[in-house]
Amino acid sequence: MLTDELKREIESHIHEPQHRAAACTEALRIVQRDRGWIDDDSIREILELAGGMQDGVSLRGIIPGGASTAVGRQHIFGSEELSSKSPPIAQLTPAPYVLMHPLDATALGLAAGDSAEVHVDGAAALRVRVAFGPAICRGLIALPQGLPGAPFIALPAHADVRKGAPVP
Repeated sequence: MLTDELKREIESHIHEPQHRAAACTEALRIVQRDRGWIDDDSIREILELAGGMQDGVSLRGIIPGGASTAVGRQHIFGSEELSSKSPPIAQLTPAPYVLMHPLDATALGLAAGDSAEVHVDGAAALRVRVAFGPAICRGLIALPQGLPGAPFIALPAHADVRKGAPVP
């Protein structure tokens, strides 16, 4: 749940009522800065503040070129650097993946478990498997942060997902 202080800061980035949805990307950055991560409920609240839920606006509609917005996703097992040092916990750590809304993935010709190439602004392309998350908003993707073997990527950021070569 967003605090009143965060809501006020997000509202301060909404300059014109007809462009409320354009504040979503900045709102994601504000929540990420404040908490270090963005949960599904915060994403829904941001869209409600921006008027996206009732207008049918997805985050895809506000990103130039039709790309997605990538946000970070934390895992209880694996995101914290020392947890992967324990063999029992390391077994619970997922392999890197891209979490997408099923309709976005289908539009790109991707199914759960398929290989995808994710291009995030300022980072090398990632080859990962696709995972579905119906609670994730359309136009938004989530990349796990802190997993062993996954590079650091400053998120949120603009991203592009494409069908990719098989993941090794």
